[in-house]
Amino acid sequence: MRKSTDYQNIDSLILNIRTILSEDRCSLSEEEKVQLNDTISYLENSKKIDHKKPIDWSIVFKAVEILLKVFTNLENLNDFF
Repeated sequence: MRKSTDYQNIDSLILNIRTILSEDRCSLSEEEKVQLNDTISYLENSKKIDHKKPIDWSIVFKAVEILLKVFTNLENLNDFF
């Protein structure tokens, strides 16, 4: 069974990525925007799998891997924060 906190954590991550995309304070490249949208898709898909089974963390980890690629490639990371 999934814990409600699992959903909350994933939902919070999705919300924060959407905020980053909408504010676009750091002049994200089109590729970075695509990667962030891909991350959202992975996270949303992790929640769609049978709700009685635990979240497939490998999907979540794939999303985090994409996030790491985006943020490690940003020259002006400080502009985000």
